[in-house]
Amino acid sequence: MEEATRAGWGWLAVLDRSPNERPAWVRYGIAVLCPVLAFVATLAIPQIKSSPFFTIFTAAVALATWLAGKTPGLISVLLSISAGAYLVWAHESLTPINWNDRIQFVLYSCTALLVWALIAALQAARTALQASEERFRTLVHAVPQMLWSTDAEGAADYLSQQWCDYTGQSQEEASGAGWQRVVHPEERERTAAVWKHSVESGEVYEVETRLRRVDGSYRWVLARGVPLRNGSGHTLKWFGTCTDIHQQKMAEEALRTAEKLAATARMASALAHQINNPLAAVLNLLYLLEKQASSDPEMRQYVALAQEELARVAHIAKQTLGLYRESSAPAVVRLSDIVDDILELYAADIGARQVTVEKLYQCQAQVMGLRGELRHVISTLLLNALEAVPAGGAIKLRLRCDREAAKSGKKGVRLVIADNGHGIPAEHRDRIFEPFFTTKTEKGTGLGLWVAQSIVQHYGGRIRVHSSTQPGRHGTTVAVFLPGAAAADAVSASSN
Repeated sequence: MEEATRAGWGWLAVLDRSPNERPAWVRYGIAVLCPVLAFVATLAIPQIKSSPFFTIFTAAVALATWLAGKTPGLISVLLSISAGAYLVWAHESLTPINWNDRIQFVLYSCTALLVWALIAALQAARTALQASEERFRTLVHAVPQMLWSTDAEGAADYLSQQWCDYTGQSQEEASGAGWQRVVHPEERERTAAVWKHSVESGEVYEVETRLRRVDGSYRWVLARGVPLRNGSGHTLKWFGTCTDIHQQKMAEEALRTAEKLAATARMASALAHQINNPLAAVLNLLYLLEKQASSDPEMRQYVALAQEELARVAHIAKQTLGLYRESSAPAVVRLSDIVDDILELYAADIGARQVTVEKLYQCQAQVMGLRGELRHVISTLLLNALEAVPAGGAIKLRLRCDREAAKSGKKGVRLVIADNGHGIPAEHRDRIFEPFFTTKTEKGTGLGLWVAQSIVQHYGGRIRVHSSTQPGRHGTTVAVFLPGAAAADAVSASSN
């Protein structure tokens, strides 16, 4: 039974095919075969000949036009009319004139032409509809957005392949309200409420929400839908798109953070400027106190320690002012000088935690860039290493002249920072350079490494990270390659 059913559907599929999908010899063969079979059947079966026999020829014209198309169908009409004329006038000399057959023949000729014209027009409309559907499918596959549609009640009935590729859902899984399962749990209720309001009110649907991608990460998308209404204003369907705006959202958040950091820098600069004057006065007083206490060695030692600490505070204030007033034009920078400055800045933390810092400068190569940006890169990496190591841990810094491992082989400088901390878990290693990804729940922003990587890539360099959490082999090594001053200058010119 099932085989018979499949065979029946197979014949329907054959009938449903467009005439243009068949070779020309097949189409013209059908146009000839249909009226010939009708003619043979009329001659062979008396019941057909005795009844209004033109019915079978009309059916032959309809079938030939549907299967073969307009021009072959017209040939079938002419052959059918010729066969009918033969049947009506072949024996006119032997029998009395049968006006009834002649009237039937004229009516049949008109009917055959009308059937041919109607079916040809139907086939043309069907072909145009198929072409339109094919253009629509091509357009749907070409656009980067995820396209969707729902019925009037808001139940999803179509989602493009882009949705399936992006979320990993199938059409069946996403249909109805199934698409809501990939919305971020924190956004799901709000997104569903906005959608329900749009369906009930007929207002344009627009919401920014987070969708779970096929890799399990959540990304921001802009979902927008408009209703299709009939003449009386009732909603028939909804059509819409989902556009990935994750990078735009991250850039906006980074800009807001940068503005906050700039405001903080301006405030720190103002405070440093205000501190400088009292510091100078205190240093002068300590100098005078040192002269007065020349006869007391212990007092002189205390004064010297106070002068040393105040000098360090003055240096930090000077660095803060320099950071804010720094030139916006790239300049030749010695990387080892920046490393030394940052180590001096974190000297108190390093000493308090008894962390051993071993540094080795194998070259004094220079790079072209903004001192503040390079300071941010090295400060971020060194601070991460300092926070990762336990008390009494170790950090190693290596600075050497090197060549890029890629095909370009350009010369530059490579900074390697290695620590014996707890290491980065495997599930986090692929995401450490994503914006706002952080494991420091209380004080981390998740922007440090993302900004550092952006700066290094802008200079034509790269950052590579190796980490292990295995007992006895735990730790993280970060290698930063930056082109030398000449190469970096060329990269900067090409990017400008």
